[in-house]
Amino acid sequence: MGYVILAVVAVAAVAALVFFGIKQRGRAEKARVTSVPAIRPSGQPGAPPSTITANWLVGESGPVKGKTYHMGMRTVTIGRGAGCFVQIESPSCLRQHCQIRPTEKGPLLTDLRSETGTFVNGRRVKNRTLEEGDLIKIEDCELRYHKTGFFGRDRASQPPEKGPSSDLPEDD
Repeated sequence: MGYVILAVVAVAAVAALVFFGIKQRGRAEKARVTSVPAIRPSGQPGAPPSTITANWLVGESGPVKGKTYHMGMRTVTIGRGAGCFVQIESPSCLRQHCQIRPTEKGPLLTDLRSETGTFVNGRRVKNRTLEEGDLIKIEDCELRYHKTGFFGRDRASQPPEKGPSSDLPEDD
């Protein structure tokens, strides 16, 4: 009699595992995110397709000049802290100076109570929904926001380079 009960419990356990495994797999398939259709960068014939086309910051002056940062749809922090998405090496810049987070209306830039301020298009802001071409100024750094485009290598996801370098081709 003891073996029969043990066998029934074992069969029930296997059935439960199979049932919950199938249920979990179904949830994972529903939650799977499909990628954005590949878009070729305009003006670059034969360039490889890229899905990285939304929400970029492009450095225009200061230590970030010439650097590109792909934000995508994630919340990012700008400041001098080691964990910041865009690092600004300035003693008067806070470790976490400002934050940009996605919203339904577009990326929302929020100043994180900095004394020196965060400026968009020359005006000091506390909260501002970014629009195409907005110029963000923090200390001596200026970053231009682009809603879409292809700006090459993402500096925020790459290890620092050694020695002088440039992403621009040399003149002949």
